[in-house]
Amino acid sequence: MQPSASRTAAQRTLVTILLSAVVGWGLFVLAIYTDIVVESGLTPEQLYGVDRVDIVRPSKYLIFAAIALVALTAVWAKNRMRAQLASGSPASRLTPAIESFAGSVVIITLVLSAIMALNVFMSSFFDSSSGVDVVIRVLDTYLPIVLFTALAVTVLLAGFVFTRHLPRVQFVDQPAGHESAGLADPATLAAPDTAGHTGAAAPATAVEATPDPAAQRATALAFTVPIVAVAAALIFGLIVYDLTQNALPVWIWVIVQAGVGAGIVSGTVYAAKALDARRLHLSRPAGASVGAKNLNLVLSIIFAAAVTLMSLGYGASAAEQLRVNTFLSISAYASAPLKEDGELDLAEGDEFTVMINGYDLQRNSDVSVTLEPGSTVLLESEVDWEGYLGGEASLPPELESGEYNLTLRAQSASGAELEVTLAVTVDDGVISLPNGMEASTSDQAQQIIAPTLGWVGRDLLPALLMILLAAFSLYVTLNARNRDAFVSEPENAVADTEH
Repeated sequence: MQPSASRTAAQRTLVTILLSAVVGWGLFVLAIYTDIVVESGLTPEQLYGVDRVDIVRPSKYLIFAAIALVALTAVWAKNRMRAQLASGSPASRLTPAIESFAGSVVIITLVLSAIMALNVFMSSFFDSSSGVDVVIRVLDTYLPIVLFTALAVTVLLAGFVFTRHLPRVQFVDQPAGHESAGLADPATLAAPDTAGHTGAAAPATAVEATPDPAAQRATALAFTVPIVAVAAALIFGLIVYDLTQNALPVWIWVIVQAGVGAGIVSGTVYAAKALDARRLHLSRPAGASVGAKNLNLVLSIIFAAAVTLMSLGYGASAAEQLRVNTFLSISAYASAPLKEDGELDLAEGDEFTVMINGYDLQRNSDVSVTLEPGSTVLLESEVDWEGYLGGEASLPPELESGEYNLTLRAQSASGAELEVTLAVTVDDGVISLPNGMEASTSDQAQQIIAPTLGWVGRDLLPALLMILLAAFSLYVTLNARNRDAFVSEPENAVADTEH
């Protein structure tokens, strides 16, 4: 290929990448428009509240198509320019520049794929509701995560692992195994000295770096295993969330982190195997193998840091569970103005709502709101896993005139019985709150409770396992990444000096 033809091919490749970016931009704008179309006519409560309507948003697939188009085009461009460089023919200076540019675009699309997968995962906690349709859940959440994960794996393998290997040059005055990593055009090299002397212009031969199947397989696994492990852990967490309709408890986080950590450790081990295979193949470690090694090092550090922070947070939360600062309140409001004398100017159709909330209560204990006299139960609820309480109820319609008490009963974290009463007066259909709109236990003194086996297993142990998991993953990955070679290598084999 002549330099002019090489430059033309590089220019066309660059134009193709840029056109794919323009088309991707159009798909992104179209994705935003489809969200507007799908959500038109729906109220905020139907979109995000308790009355949420289950929707499959095409925008996720359009954004996936945009990223996939740019990513796969960049992979094609990178491999095309690499093949041109590997041909040994004179190449334009634009060729390696386009290859580097395409590689940068590939990396950017990989980051975008990871961000989108995490965005779908995190947004699902806010969009989910009880009774969600399984098919819609799969199409709107699980399948997009799988697609973005598959795209990341495909781009990594096609762009960095299974690529054309560039030839290396070996000069005649160099011992075997000390090849130059550069490209050479044999026609441009000087002929040997007739006197048999070798010098700066010594002849050279292009040595094609043949790929080693074992190293390629290990490198591929080093890239893919951590990514697949992260995706599997995220989907597992979503399934648990859908089944329990709760934010992930600490023990579920431990299981998710264990899955991610296992993937990173496995990826590091495979990366070390790839480097060993390269050494045995009498070649320098390929860029993909070193990249997989460094990628898993970065992932292990990020993973250990994130898990350590979560461990510190949950450890502090576990200690806070021993401090009891119970708060319990009952309040009332209406969709009507409150007069200066405390009466509510209720019109026909207006509702009088009773609201309860509290914290540092007995976990999973029963809570009730009754209307006295008559012991009419207005609300029965349960304190959540973290000791928090919230709920609403309405007064019965057409109450007879008289004095009433709204009584809220619950248990503190120490097991003490708590009772809060809000006075309500009804006079010929007019409701008033003589003692104010809220009653609470805000004057309760702080207490400390003794640690129990239940507290250790429920609060402290998961946090401890997190910090142990972070330490273990760092120990294993650093040892696997920097293990000594136990195989005999030829004297002239090149040592791995990559860090």
